Amino acid sequence: MAVKRGTRGPLGEEISYEGHRAHYFAERRGRPTRLGQISTQLYGHSLELLTSPGVFSYRRLDTGTRLLIESMEVAEGELVLDLGCGYGPIAVAASLRGAIVAAVDVNYWATWLAARNLERYATAPWLVVWGNLYAPFSARFDAVLCNPPIRAGRSTVQAVVEESAKYLRDGGSLVLVARTRMGAKTLSSLMARVFGEVEEVSKKSGYRVLRSRCRGGRVD
Repeated sequence: MAVKRGTRGPLGEEISYEGHRAHYFAERRGRPTRLGQISTQLYGHSLELLTSPGVFSYRRLDTGTRLLIESMEVAEGELVLDLGCGYGPIAVAASLRGAIVAAVDVNYWATWLAARNLERYATAPWLVVWGNLYAPFSARFDAVLCNPPIRAGRSTVQAVVEESAKYLRDGGSLVLVARTRMGAKTLSSLMARVFGEVEEVSKKSGYRVLRSRCRGGRVD
């Protein structure tokens, strides 16, 4: 996959604002007109991340996402996918570590915000695309990082895990975070079934970070 700094997918259109009633994981179009900022610290950097109503956890960096960021092992030059990127905190964090980042979300507003945040803070090449899960990609990644939308339903969460094996390099990792009381056990079982192994990387404040590694290369 060719990735270059500042590539942003379909983010230039002028489409009318549609309100705030749909779920954050809905396929929403247009640019947000109510913008805000989240102040946070990531890896010693003070960040002001652009956000808006209509995307996940727009008032603050949620605990699960922060735990995933603090737990992830991302090396400089690795190709990383932020799946369901929201306004892009995981993608920004991976870029601050020197990773080449691709980010995707079904929520158009989210991709617009994520592109703005990466444009400001990225330290390596990046790409943001509007699309559903893995559909826009044919590349294989060193890591897929995701705070999965549990409320979107079981079929969506299953697709996050089951399809990931097709997009990971040999030794690549799928890293997910979930509430202990809201799907973490089921998610762990699913990852173990698909990959043959799963490990609990971190546990804090009612969340668990889970990781599985792809062995044997791409699965088609």
